[in-house]
Amino acid sequence: MITVLPFNLRSNYIAFFFLILASCSSKKTATTTETNQLQSGSFKGLSILQGATDETSTQISIVVPVKQEFHYKLTDGSREIPASVQKRITRKTSEWAVDRLKYKGLQIGRSYELQVRNAKGELIDERELRSLHRASTKVRFVLVSCLDDTYVVEQKQMWEEATGFEPQLIIMNGDTIYADKRIGPYVGPASIDTVWDRHVETRNILELYRMKKLIPILAAWDDHDYGLNNGDATYAEKVESKKVFESFFAQEAIPGVLEKGPGISSIYTGFGQRFILTDDRTFRSKDVDEGISPEAETHWGAEQEKWIVTRLNEKKFGTWLFNGDEMFGGYAKPFESYEGNHPHSFKKMIKQIMAAKSAVVFGTGDRHLIEMMRIAKSEYGYETFELVTSAMHAKVFPSTWDKYPNPRQVEGATMKFNYMVIDSSAIPGGLEFEVQGMGQGKDVLFKRTERVLK
Repeated sequence: MITVLPFNLRSNYIAFFFLILASCSSKKTATTTETNQLQSGSFKGLSILQGATDETSTQISIVVPVKQEFHYKLTDGSREIPASVQKRITRKTSEWAVDRLKYKGLQIGRSYELQVRNAKGELIDERELRSLHRASTKVRFVLVSCLDDTYVVEQKQMWEEATGFEPQLIIMNGDTIYADKRIGPYVGPASIDTVWDRHVETRNILELYRMKKLIPILAAWDDHDYGLNNGDATYAEKVESKKVFESFFAQEAIPGVLEKGPGISSIYTGFGQRFILTDDRTFRSKDVDEGISPEAETHWGAEQEKWIVTRLNEKKFGTWLFNGDEMFGGYAKPFESYEGNHPHSFKKMIKQIMAAKSAVVFGTGDRHLIEMMRIAKSEYGYETFELVTSAMHAKVFPSTWDKYPNPRQVEGATMKFNYMVIDSSAIPGGLEFEVQGMGQGKDVLFKRTERVLK
């Protein structure tokens, strides 16, 4: 089966890819002509993602035509670093595969070059990457959600601008693809073949995966990359969808660095901080409005709830907790949120989270708007915040705050593509962070510096 791209891209992308395969040197080292072509953008190679990374290792995911063979070389200019693991993940119904690489023996502060050559030895792609200095107590990361690949022109500008801030990490907080739609209305529940195809199509379109400098990405899903709009635990393809998601995002466990939790949840530890990415779909119950009993309500499932609270109490780390839909979004009844869909479960869980040893700041998405909420000390014992950013490039909507005012809101904007640039520092008792809410054209929607302490 040939992957079908959005109508206005399919022919252009096919022509573009065959141009890549016809690139013109057979030498084993990059020639000046090859390097100039790559730098000038006359061809852009493959879709490459840098995933879980620490001081000495990194993981890579590359989307490739299944019938083509590629060779990968990582060097720091003086020595070659061999891949410790290299494997290809395929699907019988697809013309596309995922090559997965792991590299060890990296050093902090060094720049590495990843070269990709085809079976003839021709240079196909060339990228730069670095490891992460996790011992630092400061990190800059970009927080994004809602990445609709049909916004072809807009996504290119948004990713060029966001990566221009030179973040050390990118946190993708749900709807990393739209598996349940291409152009037009949602068509879910998506078949698992469609889920795979939509990962391929999105990876082959987004500018982020073509950029010269790779940036480590940590990702979790929400409903659209799960495969079902507003999906819950009843989605028939959830087990297979998890396998597909984990094929494209290179984030296998790293002892002491990246812990895998229930579903696609994970915890990354670094920079004196903890980053929890939740799974808000795999174990999700029906909503309160669908007649479910208070005792049966759950957003994360009992196992994930216990795992999160246990980790928050094991060691006192300033913690970022990322969830696909809003946490404190119950003020807007028609829209998804933990507080609104599962209010009884929310009350129980939020008390446990806020009572834990670690100070927590929340990062969420899904709402197709940008806002910042203040959770008052009088509510749960210390002041904290929820940062909501959506959509990086997807449909945006007029404000509904006149009809559904948010009493916790301290910043907000609608009808704008958006993302957040966050400079976060570990401090005794919690976190200090500067957040910039950014719109298209580097429009600064807001900028604030806050502390969250326990």
